[in-house]
Amino acid sequence: MPPAQKTRTEYYDMPKVDFTLLPDSSLRRYRRAHALTVPPDAPREDLAREAARHFANQTVDEKDAIVHFVYSVRNKDRVLKLPPTISLDPEDPPAPNGTSSGAGAGGAGAGAGTAPGTE
Repeated sequence: MPPAQKTRTEYYDMPKVDFTLLPDSSLRRYRRAHALTVPPDAPREDLAREAARHFANQTVDEKDAIVHFVYSVRNKDRVLKLPPTISLDPEDPPAPNGTSSGAGAGGAGAGAGTAPGTE
């Protein structure tokens, strides 16, 4: 008889990170980065407990995480390069010739968010 396999729920219920092993500086940085409701001068045990609770409540889109991981591995030291027809600014529609009408990838500058010739 084959060994019993763990169900998906049992796998995800297992603890993944022991926050009590992290240094105080990491716990305080985690508190600041994620705006935890623990006072800045809270004891280390409280920081570890709240960080573990916050971490356990995070949801992850597995497909999105895998796509980002593969992209990161393939493009280790490169900067994200968007095609010229893609703008990071939702207010900045692509121009008819296929280039972004804003000044730069972020759409910042004098012409950001406006169509050419409408300034």
